[in-house]
Amino acid sequence: SVARAAGFPRITTVISGCAPGVDWLAINWAGEQDLPCVRMPARWRELGRGAGLVRNEEMAVRAGTDGGLIAVWDGESGGTLHMIRMAFKWRLMVVALKLWRSTPSGWEAAILPVSRLPRSPTQHHHES
Repeated sequence: SVARAAGFPRITTVISGCAPGVDWLAINWAGEQDLPCVRMPARWRELGRGAGLVRNEEMAVRAGTDGGLIAVWDGESGGTLHMIRMAFKWRLMVVALKLWRSTPSGWEAAILPVSRLPRSPTQHHHES
């Protein structure tokens, strides 16, 4: 698995932000693996536009110092990038998969080395 290839310890719990797409795939995967899944949707009505950012930091804190993040990032999503930054801030182990559209029927992905992940807003740039 990607997690094992990156040196992750055994996954014991999935924490999901409940956003459409990859977050829901993670919830489904946790169910298939009989793993507990903590659902942490953003509180948009309560917190407004910053709800996703608050939720991201709460997920990083919930993961704890022995936790990790497996991020699937298209190189564009500000929310996923923020989650990656929160994982670094809280010293989580990070593996990021970068997606490229390879054909109309599929995606191609590669594991991004941690050294190539932007850790601050000034480091965010588009890769080709």
